[in-house]
Amino acid sequence: MNLKYRAGAFYVAAFLFISFPVVTWAAIVDLSTFIIEDYFGPSNWVVSGPGNSQVTQTTNADPSFFRSGGQIDVANKRIKGEILITGADDDSVGFVFGYQNRGQMYLFGWKEAVQGTLRKGMYLSLIDTGSSAVDPDILDFYNTGSNSASKTILRENDFSWTRNVTYSFMLDFKLGNFEISILDGTAVLEAWAVSDATFSGGDFGFFNGSQPNVTYGNLEVIPIPAAAWLFGSGLIGLIGVARRKKA
Repeated sequence: MNLKYRAGAFYVAAFLFISFPVVTWAAIVDLSTFIIEDYFGPSNWVVSGPGNSQVTQTTNADPSFFRSGGQIDVANKRIKGEILITGADDDSVGFVFGYQNRGQMYLFGWKEAVQGTLRKGMYLSLIDTGSSAVDPDILDFYNTGSNSASKTILRENDFSWTRNVTYSFMLDFKLGNFEISILDGTAVLEAWAVSDATFSGGDFGFFNGSQPNVTYGNLEVIPIPAAAWLFGSGLIGLIGVARRKKA
């Protein structure tokens, strides 16, 4: 191999290395410094696992978040994690991102079963009360099938979660666009690509809505270079998403 070819190969490799980094080098996040954000009543988040890598919400509590307290800004980040539901009940789990304050955020929730006006399945909501001093209504944390003054449903489906299954999620967030994927092992259950520029960044946290004994964790945060974002979005457009068929 001549020197010119070697130099060219080096620069190509360097470009790929910088633009499309290997995500497995990301460290699992220590959750011991996260904070609890309760609405309407107290929850009980218990950190555990190697390196404080997991947290379990143990009680049948009103909606609450376990968030990074500003340590994780989702802007230009890929965020990966896991959710395991073991407790009885049929309510909501998920995560919050682009969190500005108690009244302004994006919320991904997932409910097992229909309950009165509350729908089952995954839902993605934009919550905006217009003020940090005004909390959302309790129904704004769920999918009631319609928008409210403070909640806009951006995406939804009717896939129920299953107990004792470890689900993984991936959030890719960039100004004006973000993608959410939910997986059971290697099977993609849902993948949403959303265009919304309401919040350009903000905090990340786990969400629990009246569902006891849910363990969240193995959280990874990876910066997304602009080139990698375009490349990844292009692949999604070309390949498409294979969803698991409903039983």
